[in-house]
Amino acid sequence: MSSASAPSDHLGRNLLRTPDIVFLVIAAAAPMGAMVGALPIVVGLGNGAGAPGAYLYAALALACFAAGYAAMSRRVTNAGAFYAYIAKGIGRPVGIGAAYVALISYTTVAIGVAAALGFFAEGIMDAQLGIHMAWYAWSGIAVAVTAFLGFREISISARVLGVALALEVLVLVVMDVGIVADRGLSAFSLSSFSPDTVFSGSAGIAFLFAFNSFIGFEATAIFGEESRDPKRTVARATYWAIGLVGGFYALTSWCLVSYYGSAGVQKAAGADPSAFVFGVNADVVSTFASDAMQVLLVTSFVASLLGIHNAAARYFFALGRERVVPHVFGHTHPKHDSPWVGSLTVTACTALPIAGVAIGGGDPYLGLAAGMLALGTIGIVGLQSAASLSALTYFRRTGEPIQWWSMVVGPAIGAVALAIAVYLGIDNYALLTGKESGWQNELPWLLALALVVGVGFGLYLRGSRPDVYRQVGGDEVEPAVEERVREAVSA
Repeated sequence: MSSASAPSDHLGRNLLRTPDIVFLVIAAAAPMGAMVGALPIVVGLGNGAGAPGAYLYAALALACFAAGYAAMSRRVTNAGAFYAYIAKGIGRPVGIGAAYVALISYTTVAIGVAAALGFFAEGIMDAQLGIHMAWYAWSGIAVAVTAFLGFREISISARVLGVALALEVLVLVVMDVGIVADRGLSAFSLSSFSPDTVFSGSAGIAFLFAFNSFIGFEATAIFGEESRDPKRTVARATYWAIGLVGGFYALTSWCLVSYYGSAGVQKAAGADPSAFVFGVNADVVSTFASDAMQVLLVTSFVASLLGIHNAAARYFFALGRERVVPHVFGHTHPKHDSPWVGSLTVTACTALPIAGVAIGGGDPYLGLAAGMLALGTIGIVGLQSAASLSALTYFRRTGEPIQWWSMVVGPAIGAVALAIAVYLGIDNYALLTGKESGWQNELPWLLALALVVGVGFGLYLRGSRPDVYRQVGGDEVEPAVEERVREAVSA
């Protein structure tokens, strides 16, 4: 049987270069969405003129996390990244618990992004292009496009995301240049990065939303199996993603603070969050540029949805391959080498809640998007903290020559800084959902339940199915033996 017509248990090889992975993960972080949606909250409800420093703090904390994460990626290449790393460092039962947390986290982020996309697209596409469609229709179109691309070879998604990312970054960079030309360099004050300013006001809210704006970059390791040189590509892509995203967020937020002035920026963000960025772009560039920015906000959400969808699908695949979830998830498409079962599952999990809210006449943003995005953020940042801790324990056990930054100092700082971010997320969860009370604010308990169930299942496997247990979190760079035999016979 030809390998082109038979399903396999490994993803496509040698498909992604370092730039491709960088495009995938930065697009998932949605720079346009972060600056238009999250920045007004960081400024208005958080630390005001200290917002650029909050983004810089988040970038530095994640750079510390990346030290251990990148070092682990050179030892273990698995599409279940967090799960595999935690299994190797802390233990397989906890790794399986982390896997279930990851499934919930990435899937709920996909739901939240799709719902937010529909909410914004309904008004923007009507005002800018005269297209009158309900929010759920826009969400449905985005989910369908994502399902089509997620079903196919990953390099196609990388090319699509590369174009979308270039356009949204270009518009923001033009705005930044316009602000510098309009206000002059004298308007830029380094006080935005001073501790007194960064930790002023409600700094916890600022840091929480700053970390939220980076969600997606950690997927560099998830795409390792499909990269051309996984032992080197993942590390390079991780540092590039953090450096580019962090620098861009800090620079753009600094430009906007400088436009409004340190004394007036917090009031401006609180008075009209929706015009906080669009209004500046119209003033320093043109009304056309502001209109284009609004349309690109919608495409930014589509790009983010595609990036998160691909990450979630690969988690389902990795866990199915190792039989931590039903094995059917562990097969890839015979032609596209894509995790098609996981992709279809994520599509269904995204579409059903949207359909439910649409039928019930609920609010797509406060009723669905806010709670789902909040839940996913808490889960993913928690996994980042656990992965940093795992790197510490893993390298201590292996007995390798100590590299102090990547094996000790970086992971230790990352684990603590990210654990603080998790605490801030839980403590400010009502702010993230936009509700003082209600079932949405109880959602974090789902993450705790998933962790407990996963640990319990891991302990069961250890005692009852040791053959499956031993495979948990393995390195999957090389194709399975039967696949190599099949390819040799076909040749």
